[in-house]
Amino acid sequence: MDKIVTKDMYLAAILVSYGSQIIEVDKTDPKKQFFHFDKLPSLIYICNEIGNPEQTPITSIDEIKSNFLSKKLYFPPSFVDCLRSVKSYLYSE
Repeated sequence: MDKIVTKDMYLAAILVSYGSQIIEVDKTDPKKQFFHFDKLPSLIYICNEIGNPEQTPITSIDEIKSNFLSKKLYFPPSFVDCLRSVKSYLYSE
């Protein structure tokens, strides 16, 4: 299994909101901080043509990234709280 790593804070918050756990934040380079995750979520929700979310199985982080960038990814209600949590990882010692 590939490592699950991202430097994108918003993508990290999406992974957390879908149930992944941050296992480490690499702060070696203050300009590029990397989030390491335990696993990918098994399912995410993608909005279909009419805007309704549908469950979609996930096999790679690239699938999440492409749906995130194409604005098809459904953001769970917990996303805002997860974003705050991810930010707290950045500013904690």
